[in-house]
Amino acid sequence: MPNGAHLDGHKSKRKKISGRSAGDKKAPWETFLTLVRFLNLVNCMKRSFAICFVLLISTTGYVYSQPEVKIDSLKKEWIKAKDTTQIKINLEIAHQFLRLNTDSAKSYVLKAREESGKIGFDRGEALAYKELGSVYYNKGEMPEAEKIALIALEKLSLVGTLVELSEATNLLGLICMTQAKYYQSEEYFNVSLFQSINCKDTIGVVIALHNIGVCNFYRGDYDKVARYYNRSLRLAETLNNKK
Repeated sequence: MPNGAHLDGHKSKRKKISGRSAGDKKAPWETFLTLVRFLNLVNCMKRSFAICFVLLISTTGYVYSQPEVKIDSLKKEWIKAKDTTQIKINLEIAHQFLRLNTDSAKSYVLKAREESGKIGFDRGEALAYKELGSVYYNKGEMPEAEKIALIALEKLSLVGTLVELSEATNLLGLICMTQAKYYQSEEYFNVSLFQSINCKDTIGVVIALHNIGVCNFYRGDYDKVARYYNRSLRLAETLNNKK
């Protein structure tokens, strides 16, 4: 179903329920309540973004302001590593370069993909496609990002872990949401949520819930926004309290 048609249908349904014609004006108290509700959602969004960001840093050990330090450390590890370990390190270097230079990130991903093909490391090749999708996403090249991410999803469904599959599904959701394909985006986020629950990846659950909330914010379904953001916040705060 086209995005525009879906959104129009949603708006029409709300008008019918309210019994108000398009030309009717809202009473002052209704306008005030709408404003309060919107401000509460914005505050909830800010808290959700902040807690998810802190949670990711605390669980991955990643320091956003110093990716260069991490890259230098990984390059030293790469020298001592062999075969599949070198490929995994190249992919991690590419991931770190996403914050600095997408061209360098792409170079390391392509190197990892090529080496994976040479030694028949199917999982490494699948992960390279996933990271390449992230590269194009960060470069703003959404059609190419979507095409590559779909290849990653297909390959990871055969050789990847459920966590990796969930990450690829979430990436597709982000790519679709950036292209205003909100219905499709929410479907991907829901699948990612289901996958994360099944493999007990609590961080993945928090991220999926948060992203479903963002998607519905763009769609204008504020009841679902509040519901998913609150679920994401409660779970994220629980994890933070355990640290």
